[in-house]
Amino acid sequence: MESGRVMKKVNVKYHIDSFDKFNAEFQGLLDVFSDGASHLEITLVMDELDNRNVSCIVNSIARNPTFKDIANETIYTFVAVVAPSMELAKTFIKIKGLLSRIDLVSNEENLSTTAGVFLALKEKKLPCSVIIRESNIDEIIRLYRRLTNIGVTVFVEGEVSYNEKFNILFKEWLYDKNGCRLNIFADILSRILLDYWGSKCQFKSCLTKYFSVETDGTIYSCKDTKNKICSLSEIGSVNEIISNDNFVELLKQSVIKRAQCKEHCKFYELCQGGCPLNSNISISECAEKQLFVFMESVSELLYPLIQNSDYRNLNPAVREMILSSVASNKLFEKGIYH
Repeated sequence: MESGRVMKKVNVKYHIDSFDKFNAEFQGLLDVFSDGASHLEITLVMDELDNRNVSCIVNSIARNPTFKDIANETIYTFVAVVAPSMELAKTFIKIKGLLSRIDLVSNEENLSTTAGVFLALKEKKLPCSVIIRESNIDEIIRLYRRLTNIGVTVFVEGEVSYNEKFNILFKEWLYDKNGCRLNIFADILSRILLDYWGSKCQFKSCLTKYFSVETDGTIYSCKDTKNKICSLSEIGSVNEIISNDNFVELLKQSVIKRAQCKEHCKFYELCQGGCPLNSNISISECAEKQLFVFMESVSELLYPLIQNSDYRNLNPAVREMILSSVASNKLFEKGIYH
C-alpha cells in the first residue's frame, strides 16, 4: 500500500458475464482499487448468470485470502445483484460478513419467487432489497403493490417522468400505512428532510469515487454513460485511473457544466450541477427541472404534516425518515420542526 494514501470509500460496479472471466480478472480488480481506498465496496452484477456461476463466484470470494487478512488496511464489502432463486440463502451465507446487501432483480414473471427468496434471506439475516428495471410508472406501482406485504425496500432503476400522475401516486404512497420504501419517492423526501439524495447518484459527487468495470477489464466512470477510461491491464491503482487522459477530460467537462449551472440555474443548490458525466452543458437542456418544481410542492405538503406530530397514518418508511430527521436535528436547523 502507498504511504500517506487518501482515506476514502471507492465503489465499483462489476458486470460479470461468467465465472471464468471473473476468475481471470477479479484479483486484478482488487489490487487496482484497493490501492488508495480505505473502504472498497464492489457491486457484483450477476443477474444474468445461472446458480452454478453465482455459486462459484461466491465460493471464490469466500476462499480469497485477501478478505481474511486482518492486517489489510482496506475494508471490503459487497452488494450482490442477482435473479431471485431459492438457492441464494445457502449460497450467500458463506460471505455473510462481507455483504452489505443482496438485490433481487424482479419482474412480473418472478414476483412470487422474489417474495419467497426475500423471506428465506431474512430468516438467515442476510440484508435484501428488490430492483425493478422499469420506467413506466403504472407498471412500477403495480409491481410495488405486490411487494409491499413482505416489507422489502424497492429500488427502481428506470427513469420516470415527473408529471401529474407521479404527483398523485406520490401522495398515495405517502399515506400508505401498509407501504414500504420505494426509492423514486423516498429519495425526494430524503433530500428535503435529510439533505441526502439517497439512491439518485446523478446528484452526488461520483468522480474518483464510483467506477464501472466490465468482466473483460474495461473501466468506465459509469456504464450508463459509456465513458470508457482505460483497462485494468493498463493501470495499477486508482490514482492511475484518475490521472488518465480520458478521465481528466471528463473532469474538465464536469467543471465547465457545473460552473454554468451555478451561474444560471436557481436549482443549483439541489443538484450541484447534476450528473457530471452527462454530455449536455446547456441549462435549457436540463432534464431534472420537473423534479425540482415537484419538490417545491412536496415541501409545502410536508411541513404542516410534520408539525402535526402524529405519524401513525403515514407510510412506515416516511415515518422513519421524519423521525430520523428530527433525531439528527435537520428539521430544527431548517426551522420546520419546533
